[in-house]
Amino acid sequence: MNPDERPRPQYGEYASEAERAAAIERSGGARPTPSEAPAASDTPVRPAVSKKSASTPGQPARPALNRTANKGSDRIVTIFLLTFGLVYIIGGAGSYFTLGASMERMFAQLGVGEYTPTTLTPIIGIVIVVSEGIIWLLAAGWSYRRISSGRPSWWIPVAAGIIGFFVSVALLGVLLAQDPAFLSYVSSA
Repeated sequence: MNPDERPRPQYGEYASEAERAAAIERSGGARPTPSEAPAASDTPVRPAVSKKSASTPGQPARPALNRTANKGSDRIVTIFLLTFGLVYIIGGAGSYFTLGASMERMFAQLGVGEYTPTTLTPIIGIVIVVSEGIIWLLAAGWSYRRISSGRPSWWIPVAAGIIGFFVSVALLGVLLAQDPAFLSYVSSA
């Protein structure tokens, strides 16, 4: 292929030595000396292969995996799950901030008896909201970093939701374990 048939260079990949030197001069860099200039080669350049994709020595290298295949759907699912989690936290915050009244309503609906609020009740409600908020912020930050690097991140909000659920259940279990009406209801069942 002669130089007239080649497509014009976009980013310097087909630029001649004179075009490269002119571009370097325009950008304010020093002009390379002939000994520094790379030798032109007619052999095609192989794409770079990551260390992970190289197999054993003597074997042909496998091309790096394309990480952008599911990038769009992963981003949509991750953002949906994070939004769902945030709506859940904001919607449940009112019940947790008035945890004593919420527990009284729950006990009345279930026919357990009368809930006896303790000094720990409002504190546990606040701790639940704060812990769920921190877990959500960590999940959102980690998801953003993984999305930015092109790695799958849909599982992070799912894992954060499971962790937040178990934290809430454990803290509510502390309250229920101290309530005499709940303990008598469980022991009579």
